[in-house]
Order: sequence, then C-alpha cells, then structure tokens
Amino acid sequence: MKRLSAVIILLFVLLGSISAHAQSAEEWIRQGKNYLKDPDSYYCDKSNYEEAFKCFNNAVIADPNLADAYYWRGKVLVCIAVRNKSNSNPGWREYILMATADFDNAIMIEPDYAEAFCFRGSGYHVLENHAKAFADLERACELGCDWACSIVK
Repeated sequence: MKRLSAVIILLFVLLGSISAHAQSAEEWIRQGKNYLKDPDSYYCDKSNYEEAFKCFNNAVIADPNLADAYYWRGKVLVCIAVRNKSNSNPGWREYILMATADFDNAIMIEPDYAEAFCFRGSGYHVLENHAKAFADLERACELGCDWACSIVK
C-alpha cells in the first residue's frame, strides 16, 4: 500500500513539473513574434521564420481553438513560401497551401479576422487564383484592413 502511495505521489510530482514547463498558446505566440523583425508588417523580410514557425506550431498544439495561433503560423508559412519561390525551390507551393488552410481555420474560428483574410488573399495571389485573392482582399478591406484597401481600391 505504501509503495502504491509512493508511486501515485511520484506521478503527481512528475505531472506537476511537466505542466509547470508547458507554455500557453499566447506565450508561444509572443515567443514566435520575437523571431520576426517586424511582426506587424504585411511584407516578408529576413526574419527567422523557421524558429517562429516552431513557436506558432506549438501555439496551435497548445490551443487548437485560438484563431491567432493559426493566423501567425499561416503568416510565417507565406513568408517561407515567398523566400523559397525566390530561390527557385519547387516546394514553395505546398507552403502556400498549408498557409491558406491555416487562414481558413483562423477565419472559421473568428469570421471577422481581417488580417487572416488579407494574408489568405495574398496566398491566393501567389497561387495565381486572382478571383479568390480579390474576394479575400475586398473582405479584409470591409473589415478595416487598410493595406487590403490600398490594393482593391
């Protein structure tokens, strides 16, 4: 009986130490933004997108119902795709497809997420699906995204 009690106590101690080191989705997002030179920019720069992606991916895992987690992961995937496309890497298209899926999830969770529409529209533009790109940018403009408005008007 004492041995069983000791095992149960050890299990609680181990589980407690594991959860103490776990980060919330919001903490992962903050950490991921630290890898971005200008997180609020609509343009891709020379940020450390691979490390940012790891953080935003952890945010999605930590809270799969948080629209921001999908948005940030999708935004980084677009920038990785743009970098790969400019380096003639044939895998860039898959990054855009993954990014648009992330923006789909963000919009499903938060239907008025202007920035998600904006970046999904950018992804569609890179894929040369101009009708979907324009529709998303137009919706982003309606929701108050000035950058999208500067493109569609």
